[in-house]
Amino acid sequence: MTAESQKVLDDDELLFDLRATRRLAEAVRRPRGSLIRDLKEIAGVFLSSVGDYVTWWLIREGIRPRVAVIDGKVERRNVGVRIPEGYIAYRCRNPAGLITREAWRTIKEAFKQALSGKHVCVVVDGEEDLLGFPVSYFTPPGGAWVYGQPGVGAVVVWVDEGRREVVRRLLVLFEPIICSSTSS
Repeated sequence: MTAESQKVLDDDELLFDLRATRRLAEAVRRPRGSLIRDLKEIAGVFLSSVGDYVTWWLIREGIRPRVAVIDGKVERRNVGVRIPEGYIAYRCRNPAGLITREAWRTIKEAFKQALSGKHVCVVVDGEEDLLGFPVSYFTPPGGAWVYGQPGVGAVVVWVDEGRREVVRRLLVLFEPIICSSTSS
């Protein structure tokens, strides 16, 4: 871990709530993976999903993500929260434009449960858009996660140790919120 990323992460724990910045938006403007052309490419891998529509699309197609992160919205419109059958539900708060320590810890625990064989759904009160960062960080090497790119399709992000390092470097582009009411 670089000294610079040590400022926001310590022992896989987020030290502060983080607010997205313009600099971050510029760094992540383009998709971070590739469009899914054939679902066979993700069959049989440790898979997670971020987003309601993509989660339900995968399940409808017979692929059950080990960790699903949803917020009850599709393209900012409320669609209601539906926890997939057979999933353990965790809940957390994560306002728009932030990654909260609460959300980071909840996703970390969800992955711990998923790695022991369970299917977990993280229901976010707020917005799940930036939670691909902790999902990418906690996905085991060789695994993948999927998110929807509106008007384009589903994007798959393959994870290895290099991807985790990218997450560490990008976390530094967030603005730390030292005294936040969303911190626990």
